[in-house]
Amino acid sequence: MSESEERARVAAAPAAPAAPLAARGRWRYEACIKDRDLEELVDLHWHRRLAFWLILKPIERGLSFIRPLHLTVLAIVVGLIGGYACSQIPTHGPLLGVWAGLLTLMHVVLDCSDGMLARVRGGGSFLGMLLDGISDAIVGFAVWLGCALAMVAEIDAWWGWPAAVAILLSILLHVALYDGYKGRFEKGVRPEVDLAAPASAEEQARQTALERFLERLIGGIYRSTYVALNAKVGGEEAPAVDPARFRRAFAAPMRLITWIGLGTNLALMYLSMMLVPLWPLAPIWIGLVLIVGLGNALTVWAILAWKRAERELRQGEPAPSAAE
Repeated sequence: MSESEERARVAAAPAAPAAPLAARGRWRYEACIKDRDLEELVDLHWHRRLAFWLILKPIERGLSFIRPLHLTVLAIVVGLIGGYACSQIPTHGPLLGVWAGLLTLMHVVLDCSDGMLARVRGGGSFLGMLLDGISDAIVGFAVWLGCALAMVAEIDAWWGWPAAVAILLSILLHVALYDGYKGRFEKGVRPEVDLAAPASAEEQARQTALERFLERLIGGIYRSTYVALNAKVGGEEAPAVDPARFRRAFAAPMRLITWIGLGTNLALMYLSMMLVPLWPLAPIWIGLVLIVGLGNALTVWAILAWKRAERELRQGEPAPSAAE
């Protein structure tokens, strides 16, 4: 049995009730990550591994009071500081780009760790998921703005802001498509799960009054905007079929789409910041070539692959997986 067939078999099996891993021995990396077909490769092999060893393992060994929500808030603070540090490169010198890049890297690691901690403990809260999504938007924009301000000052030419806006619009397109197709994939392989469901009664009992208020407020906005928008991404809904068959058809296109997620875009941004002492225009040219150029070409390729899988599935012949 191939690896893809084994993943499909496991995904199609009835899900057992989740139990906190703390009650089942030492925490394992494989139990902390999401479905491998949904994970961005840079997250799977770099950001999440750093999060596991630098954050989750210390929590397992004695910092049990830390909650996923604490990590989410800390990720926002660190990311905003990183964006601000980047904007100060023209004033304080190019070496600040290295520190801005390291802070952005730490934001991404913290942003990965909150969901991992929730999974390893047996599940997180709906409010945590909402705040995690908000942190992505806030920090992603802050880091882009910091880079844009630094690069426009360095270029001192008319095309600086148009180039920076082109990078921002490309990132927004990539992330919207990744999130939209990810939602479709999750719905296809786990149709019984409501991804927009509010907190359970047990979760609500553990929440403070402020947390319950924020969940109702942000949750309403989330369902009326983000969920509604994602439902429109990709056009026509894929046909409802057996989850294992759905995975076989869409695993390869989904893995292509994981190359354009926010984690990948932020990795390019923090790497370009670290190169500023050697190459002052690294953020703008890496953004234009890899995010706008290669990223948009890959986006078109991924959408066409998804559409092809939809057509073949409707014709009764699912598209072959890349691993098969």
